[in-house]
Amino acid sequence: MACIPSSPAPDMAFETIGHGTINPAAKPAANGTLVTFFPHAQCKVSRFHLKALDDMIGDFAIRGVMLLAASADSADNLQAMAAEMQIARLPIAHSLDPTHAQERWGVLLSQGTADLDEPPVFAEPAHFWIRNDGTIGLSGIYSTPHQLPDIKNLLRAVEKCVPKGSAPRGSHIVRN
Repeated sequence: MACIPSSPAPDMAFETIGHGTINPAAKPAANGTLVTFFPHAQCKVSRFHLKALDDMIGDFAIRGVMLLAASADSADNLQAMAAEMQIARLPIAHSLDPTHAQERWGVLLSQGTADLDEPPVFAEPAHFWIRNDGTIGLSGIYSTPHQLPDIKNLLRAVEKCVPKGSAPRGSHIVRN
């Protein structure tokens, strides 16, 4: 099941390194929460994407938007990556069940490669902005980290959607 804009966000608690348990659907920030799924700590593209999110966390916070990153990778691997990349403020969820991520959020899955120290199965990148009413406002599901948008574009997209009361783009469903 994919998260279609205007549909309720999945009720899913995320265990983070250093930030406790976060359930963005149950308790969203004033202007919502941007959830970013990423493959694993070894993914170079994702590492720089997470660093950019961490660097811009204040830009999202002054707009009332909380950030959360989530991966199937272990807490130890993600903690080491965060220390190496100097990611200090971004909540990073660990040990995500990839099957739940696919079933509840609609993210794409890939099979890991043991010689690259990847998890056996992991979620490919995705972004979901959960509005403060608990519904999906924006979504982007990608089959590779090379498709990830620039963080400034994500910020602009959320910023333009926050004040609008209209239905989010992509929420129209044609029924036969």
